Amino acid sequence: MSVAAHLGHLMPTAHLAEGLSTLKGFTVCLAAAECRRAKCAARVEAAGGSFHGLASEIDEAICLQMGPPAMGLKGPLVYYCAEQELAPLQAAVAAFKPDVLVADLFGLAGFWIAEAQHDLPLVINMPANYAIYNMITTVIPKLYAVLRCLPCIRPRHMSWEAVRFMREEMRPRIAKAHAGDLIILLNSTWAIDAPPPPAGLPPSVVMTGPLFPLSARAHGLSAANPRHAPLLRWLDSTPSDLPLVYITTGTQATLDERLVRVLHDALSLCRCVTCWSLKEAAQAHLPAAALRGSDRLFVASWIPQLELMRLPRLACVVSHCGWGGVLETASAGKPVVSIPFFGDQPANAELLRQHGCAITVDHKRCTANAVATAVSRVLDEPSFKANAEKVQQAMLQAPGIAAAAAAIEAAAGLGKKV
Repeated sequence: MSVAAHLGHLMPTAHLAEGLSTLKGFTVCLAAAECRRAKCAARVEAAGGSFHGLASEIDEAICLQMGPPAMGLKGPLVYYCAEQELAPLQAAVAAFKPDVLVADLFGLAGFWIAEAQHDLPLVINMPANYAIYNMITTVIPKLYAVLRCLPCIRPRHMSWEAVRFMREEMRPRIAKAHAGDLIILLNSTWAIDAPPPPAGLPPSVVMTGPLFPLSARAHGLSAANPRHAPLLRWLDSTPSDLPLVYITTGTQATLDERLVRVLHDALSLCRCVTCWSLKEAAQAHLPAAALRGSDRLFVASWIPQLELMRLPRLACVVSHCGWGGVLETASAGKPVVSIPFFGDQPANAELLRQHGCAITVDHKRCTANAVATAVSRVLDEPSFKANAEKVQQAMLQAPGIAAAAAAIEAAAGLGKKV
């Protein structure tokens, strides 16, 4: 199993590795950039799998540029990372001798190895919604042709490099899936996604829904976990009659001082307590009093997000709407104030809005009053919670790991090493 370096695609593959080990008894090796070890190795190893670090040349700074594929270092970073990972991943495959190789959507090194080694089946894990899949198959070829002829035109939320990557790398492999030559795991469900196509999806494109392991769904915050303890102590100190709001804007977006202050001031205007996952660099933009802590605000560079979602007290999530975050909030039945930045985030936010469980605000133009109004509406109007819980009930019917495991077993000829 191989995975792209950046976090938005790391965690779905880590969840898949954890679930296959825990629930299905597969022997799993998760291979990713060495700098990602701290993010996921412990949970994969605790489930009985292993983590294999690749390419020390890929550091945290490079990973943080891997939102939409970016330029730099021999062209788009997604190609640079693949070139650095290729030799160590080849060595890992030779040593591990897997029955099947599962590669992330951006895991080019995994694609290249499986396609060169004709007896090694390839499964592509796609942590995205159907709209992205459909865009790659139908829209991207036309958009690519237009952009080549009219380079002055650029899509609002997508780079030229991303368009070229999807046309040259992803579309041919989706065509192979349509021909039955490989399997794609689409981490989505019609419970929240766009309406299905009239003819349905090809049998080799498997809708899995969320890939969170059952342990993450079943358990919440634990006082026995030292990483959870500070948050639990803060929650115990907060006024119990105030609802909890959680802010998460992902790892790829960089929040400037204006937006940090807007969000801080907005939540100060709301009748709630706030837990905020905010990178250390951005914390410097907060007022000094906020950094000292209070019974109304908790700020940390890492929050146990899946576990926090289990809290009944959590009443609203302010989110950038990366696809993983959308699946987590929807599976937990939490309404959202969406602040999308780029890539698929605006489309993901629109899906939540269409289901009646979210309000979207523009991160470039929003004011503290506008964000406070949106949060207060989500907290005060029962329809947002009711619609979110309706989506949750449908989401929980998704097959998840079971569907992914069945597809991988089919690809591997019932082998168990992934």
